[in-house]
Amino acid sequence: MLMESRTGMAGLAIILAFAFMAIFAPFIAPYSVDFIAPADDMFSVDRIVLQYPVKDGYYSMVVGPTTPSESSMGGGIWFILANQDGTIEMDFGIKTALDPFEEGNMSISLDIADYGLELPLSEVLYLTPARGYNSTSTETSTFGERVESGLLTFVANTTFVIFDPFTETVLHQEDAGFIPKWVVQDTTSAGNMLNPPSQRKITENLWFTRLEGPFRYVTLANESKFVTYKFEYCWNIRGIGPVQNLVEMDIPITQKPLNYKFDNVKYAANTTGIYIPSTNGTLYYFNGTTNGTAAKIIQFNISSEPVEFTGPMGYHRTMDTTPKLYIPTAVDYAYSVKIYDLNADALLGEFQGNGGLVKIAPSPTTSDSIYIAVHGYADGIPTNTTVFKSSGSGVLDSSFLGEMDTVARSIFVVEQASLLYAIDTNGVVHVGQTIITVTTPYVNRGMKELFYTGSPDSQLEYFGSFGGTKYSTTMTSEEMRNLFFNPETCTMDIFQSIGTSLGALPPGTYASGNRYILGTDNVGHDILTHLIYGSRVALFVGLTAAFFSVVVGTLIGLISGYYGGRIDMILMRITDIALTIPFLPIVLIWTQISGQSIWNIVIILALLGWPGITRVVRAQTLSLKERSFVDAARVSGSSDTKIILKHIAPNVLPFSFLYMTLFVAGAILTEAALSYLALGDPKVISWGNMLSTIQTSGHSLIAPWWMLPPGLAITILSLGFYLLGRGMDEIINPRLRRR
Repeated sequence: MLMESRTGMAGLAIILAFAFMAIFAPFIAPYSVDFIAPADDMFSVDRIVLQYPVKDGYYSMVVGPTTPSESSMGGGIWFILANQDGTIEMDFGIKTALDPFEEGNMSISLDIADYGLELPLSEVLYLTPARGYNSTSTETSTFGERVESGLLTFVANTTFVIFDPFTETVLHQEDAGFIPKWVVQDTTSAGNMLNPPSQRKITENLWFTRLEGPFRYVTLANESKFVTYKFEYCWNIRGIGPVQNLVEMDIPITQKPLNYKFDNVKYAANTTGIYIPSTNGTLYYFNGTTNGTAAKIIQFNISSEPVEFTGPMGYHRTMDTTPKLYIPTAVDYAYSVKIYDLNADALLGEFQGNGGLVKIAPSPTTSDSIYIAVHGYADGIPTNTTVFKSSGSGVLDSSFLGEMDTVARSIFVVEQASLLYAIDTNGVVHVGQTIITVTTPYVNRGMKELFYTGSPDSQLEYFGSFGGTKYSTTMTSEEMRNLFFNPETCTMDIFQSIGTSLGALPPGTYASGNRYILGTDNVGHDILTHLIYGSRVALFVGLTAAFFSVVVGTLIGLISGYYGGRIDMILMRITDIALTIPFLPIVLIWTQISGQSIWNIVIILALLGWPGITRVVRAQTLSLKERSFVDAARVSGSSDTKIILKHIAPNVLPFSFLYMTLFVAGAILTEAALSYLALGDPKVISWGNMLSTIQTSGHSLIAPWWMLPPGLAITILSLGFYLLGRGMDEIINPRLRRR
């Protein structure tokens, strides 16, 4: 008879359409349920390109922050490019909404020949300025000049030079006696630590306090000799202190030395050291207290193959824990990584390798993460790279495992944006997420190609913010930037580490080639996909809650109406009490006790939704039990249970089904409302959660493609059940068909 009701058929068609969506969601949805639009679609990456004179012989680009690790970021960045022909180009950029170089408005071109210095020119290093005091009575240390700040150190032929590029003054020059292969400065002076170099107040006695430091350490080395210089430098206006030849020694050197200064009073021991990798896997440690004699000699069997770091030895840049070395080693083709605590001068741990790859145990924390790139080898040739993430204490964080099918030349991490960048030997930049959060458990754990730099010899580096620092707690993801220098075109390309979020994407086809028919939300979820999957929750909650409510309400109504008397009075009073229970407070209390889940919503709706059906069924039962067919059944000896279930129940079920259809619509609306109020299950995809997200993200008035679909879906599906109920009402009440 439902076929005779156009209203009922329209409602049934709507319900079947949504049921089809729910059942076949994995097949008809354009994307998987955990899909997130790629960064190419979600972010606008600002890029700046600087052209340099086209010629061979350029060294790597050097980044000079003038306010390293300063939260206010009131300085800028010097970009320094040196060439073997003795020229040095310097360009200054500042944090601005406009062009950082036009606003910085300062460039310097130098030629060491103009200062009587000889070729060849070594790599140029930038010494970052320090936090210092104006006097011993000053309470707060500050950076000095925010623009013309920082010194250059380099070697011209065999001459070690400390140079002020802003006054074009040679502050110190000294013959080192050899042409170095490596020029290394301490990591703090390079601006690569979370804490900047800082001047200290030294109290000599009750009446006298002096300012000291910070001390800088520069090591020159080739394959057979090294020398380390020590001197004080705070601000350019003060110049430098006396330059001391801290340690000098003839020794075979196989890899780039590590020169460190760990300026944290919490870990006072061994705050300065030079580590020299030598032959036969020997690691020499010099602390500067004895010239020409190693303070410690460690047999580590240092090896670069087949387990190979992208740097000679790792260094931990945070000062929250002790500084550590991460050293690749090999003994009889057994490959491992040793973790050495610089503060304690002791081996902390070791990870054994297998087939050229390092295996690391699980980690409890990511607060001080280290990323270790290990090359995989086949027949003695590097073929791939695996990047491991470990805590500062040296245990694996299993939330990240970067896998590249190419050989990484260098890697760096933008921790604030949770991204790891790598450039391979082909000049291709790769990127991977370093964390997996609760809200995005489907983040790709591998490394994916980002772009080609244009040359296999391009150098990739993270430099932080144009505000003058690499690391800062106040730095936003939009201002964090990377650069690469292409030696073939002689261009520096600066690009955002993560880019500026475009927010929710309107419908259309985007850079990745993906088409989003209904657009995306602010995270990158496809709206149409979530709309389709959301129908599952709506139908599940509506049908399940309605079924249990109808079953309970029908049974109580049948018993109350049939038996009457005291039973009827008790059951009706319980029903009246249930009708007066406020719905929202009960939901709030229940979710606090048992947590947020879809089943909790179903239980609440079932427990509080039966009274209305009970009253209707009771009224019908009171009428039916007086009918002659019930009297006939009673006279024939039928039991009360048989009379209720066989003779009365079939006659009240149409009313139960009628109210069930209407209750489904109410349950769907209730679930959506609860999810919108953040009382639903946040882990499931539902239309209410979609509306809640758009409200909390502030897109309600600017993203109609996101707001309208779930709202319309809730309305249309509820309308479908209402129309089906009206159709059934026409069947139950013939008089409605005659109107």
